[in-house]
Amino acid sequence: MKFVMIIAIAFVLLIPISAFADPHTIETANDSGLNLECGTECYTPSTLTVDVGHIVTMTNTDETGVHTFTSGTVYGFTPIPSDVFDSGILSFGDSFEWSVDTAGEYPYYCTLHVWMQGTIIVAEAEPIPPTISISANPNSVEKEVKESGGWFSFIIDWFGSWWK
Repeated sequence: MKFVMIIAIAFVLLIPISAFADPHTIETANDSGLNLECGTECYTPSTLTVDVGHIVTMTNTDETGVHTFTSGTVYGFTPIPSDVFDSGILSFGDSFEWSVDTAGEYPYYCTLHVWMQGTIIVAEAEPIPPTISISANPNSVEKEVKESGGWFSFIIDWFGSWWK
């Protein structure tokens, strides 16, 4: 029983937190570099909400053009980069990853096609309290607790015997 408990705890502790994170991706629409009317559909999704600590993957899925994912805004047809992230020019199938470390709202655009615009909203991650579930026969646990003199004594005794 102790061996199984040790293996279970070790397994939980060895899994990286990122393994539980949802993938967050933004893709370009097909023909978005040629179509001034793609509007909010040039990037899919055009608005993405993530938590601090996540990774956003931006991929050029437009078979007809090259694109960028550049943080900043566009005034008319004049790009105003904010220098938070910049993918550089991505060919079809190329990706860029941005590791999110600060909460805020991050507009972005394509430097080659400034009508292509989107927004990434980054929220503070809610802390998730760790949980461990241990299943045992309640009758035997209750008997051991009574024999050891209460829960506190039982826990101390259990950990003490566990390390022997």
